[in-house]
Amino acid sequence: MNNLPHIQVFALGGTIAMTPGSEPGAIPSLDANALVSAVPELAEIATIDAQTLASVGSANLSYEQIAEVCRRAETGTADGFVVTQGTDTLEETAFLASLLYQGEAPLIFSGAMRTPNQLSADGPLNLYNAVLTASALEGGVYVVMNGDIHDPWYVSKEHTSDVSAFNSGETGIVGYVLEGA
Repeated sequence: MNNLPHIQVFALGGTIAMTPGSEPGAIPSLDANALVSAVPELAEIATIDAQTLASVGSANLSYEQIAEVCRRAETGTADGFVVTQGTDTLEETAFLASLLYQGEAPLIFSGAMRTPNQLSADGPLNLYNAVLTASALEGGVYVVMNGDIHDPWYVSKEHTSDVSAFNSGETGIVGYVLEGA
């Protein structure tokens, strides 16, 4: 019998899902199943369902798409929800979700500062930490990046490429993931 928490992953695109395109640069082309498959350790901490809702850069996400994420999480039966997306608007979409989301299960936003093909890509660990956080918390909306758990009301992106780009200022983080806990 499987006693692992059930976590739903919603993929929206962004750097975490980008691969090199035919022209210089990268395009969001990995779907939710590919993101989850890249982190086999997830099977040890949760039962995962993965669904791709969009495949765009975060600057192209709409209010309606974030409202749809919240609606799906509110009506879903998972123990927690993880949203992967681009980091350019991650703090804004998490803040919007904190205003809209009325569900009981935790809703965690995460992404990556480096594409999957770059040396030391941070997306797999960020996804793992987001799933672990969604499995451990009772509820609420959070941002999980670089091992830090942020309140969406205080988090901001303060660097364009550093993996520790997200900061919660004087308020500080609400928690962290360290060595798988």
